Parts: sequence; structure tokens; C-alpha cells
Amino acid sequence: MIKSLGIGCNGNLWVQRGNELTPTFDLISRDGEIIGTAVLPGRQDALYWHFEIDPSGIIAFDKNPEDYQRIFILQTE
Repeated sequence: MIKSLGIGCNGNLWVQRGNELTPTFDLISRDGEIIGTAVLPGRQDALYWHFEIDPSGIIAFDKNPEDYQRIFILQTE
């Protein structure tokens, strides 16, 4: 299952797996090869996070927060 998609700074496709408890992304090259996996460890609370991925990085927010919404800005390399 795919939860979100985006293009990173190197032109690679970031595909968020929809069946993981912690945010897990497969990185796919322009040639269609899986070149890596990125995991946001220790964030089991991110089940309802929505991710936006673009060449500048990744931003996320919780669509179902306990108290108030926060925006998370994540760096990519």
C-alpha cells in the first residue's frame, strides 16, 4: 500500500509505505530501481501524519492530534 508520494532533491521518488507503524519510505531512482529506504524511527505516533515531499525537504502534520496540530519540518540528504 502507498500512503504518500513525492520527488526529493535528487529527483528520486519517495514512496511512503502504507502498512508500517513508523513512517517508512522507499527511495526509487529515475530508472525505477529501489536505491534505499528511509525510516523515521521512534515515531509510532505518526500513524495519522500527512507528508508532503518536495526538493526542499519533507513537511508533515498530524491529521488527528490529541490536542493541537503541529507542523514538522524534516531534513533530507
